[in-house]
Amino acid sequence: MTKAYSIDEFCKSYGISKSFFYKLKKQGKAPAIMSVGKRTLISNASAMEWEKLMEVRS
Repeated sequence: MTKAYSIDEFCKSYGISKSFFYKLKKQGKAPAIMSVGKRTLISNASAMEWEKLMEVRS
């Protein structure tokens, strides 16, 4: 199980483009991100929470 995704990994895993990810982020609909050193990551918990929210909105 992945504990955290890079933005690239997250996008590939969920089948979305990076531009769509940033569009969601601008709209406040992207998963929570965290900075670890110079890396920007999305925790597995944040990804799962986002996934549930997206299912509800569909």
